[in-house]
Formats: sequence, C-alpha cells, structure tokens
Amino acid sequence: MGLPPLKYIAVTERGKRGGRYHHHITVNGGIDRDTLESMWEYGYANSRRLQFTEDGLAGLGNYIVKSPVGGKAWTASKNLVDPEPRTRDGRISGSKARELAKSLECGEKFAKFESLYPGYLMSAAEAFHNDVNGGCYLVARFYRKDGKFIRLKQKPTWKQKKREGRKKHENE
Repeated sequence: MGLPPLKYIAVTERGKRGGRYHHHITVNGGIDRDTLESMWEYGYANSRRLQFTEDGLAGLGNYIVKSPVGGKAWTASKNLVDPEPRTRDGRISGSKARELAKSLECGEKFAKFESLYPGYLMSAAEAFHNDVNGGCYLVARFYRKDGKFIRLKQKPTWKQKKREGRKKHENE
C-alpha cells in the first residue's frame, strides 16, 4: 500500500455494562478510515478523526486511560519519538508563581498568565503547594490564538431544554 510506518497508542478497556473488552487506538494517517475499519476482523470497528479542542487532545487522553485492563494504562509502538521535556522557562519566579496561584484562587481570569505568553490563550490552570519544600507549582494549558480547533458542543442544561420545549410548544 505504500503507507508510512505505523505509529500508535492503544489501551484495552472492559465495558461497564456487559464487561465486553474493547480497544481505543490512535494511529497515524495514511490510510482511509473505511479501509482501516474493514480490515478489523474481531467484531465492531468505529473510527473518528482526531479533533483538537482548546485543550488539545487532553480530553482524549483522559478518556482512553480511565479504566484500563492490566497494570499499565497504555501501550505504544516502538517508533514513537518522545518530545524533549521542557520545564521552567525562567519567566516565572517563585514570588510570581505565588501571585499567579493567588489569582487563580480568587477566581480571576487568565489575563495575568496570558500576558506572559503573547500569542497564546490559556484554557486551564491549576496551582499546587508543596508543604515539604514550600514550593508553589503551576500547571497551565495554553493554545495558540491562531490555532485551528473545534469548539465542543456543550450538553444543554435542564433550563435550556425547558426553554427549547416552550419555544417548540409556542410554534405548534
């Protein structure tokens, strides 16, 4: 077929209702999804295109490792290249980290974080305090302002459903 070398990340999960085992697999491109599904010989196959949100693929990662079978949550092909870890870019001192953590506790928006990284918007942040060493640790997730991603449709609240029901009734 002339495809690039297969790269994948996979997890096996046991279903809650029927106890049916199934797999979540993310693979690199190069093959049509219908062709890939037709090659699977062990029951149902359903594939979807990866869709990046403001949180990147964090939602997908959390979903596929929620209840793995066996000791290890996931497995991957040997030809994946681990990205170089990046820690502490030097933009935030200890006192600045505490100030930013306090702004999160006060419910302030992310403007203070975003001012440190022009061209990026923040989608999530958490602050942690280490009682052993007294350190303040920040975990923040940013995305590029010009990035291409989808906005997830939120499930309607019961108030929205009630409002829609009234509108539908009025139009009848």
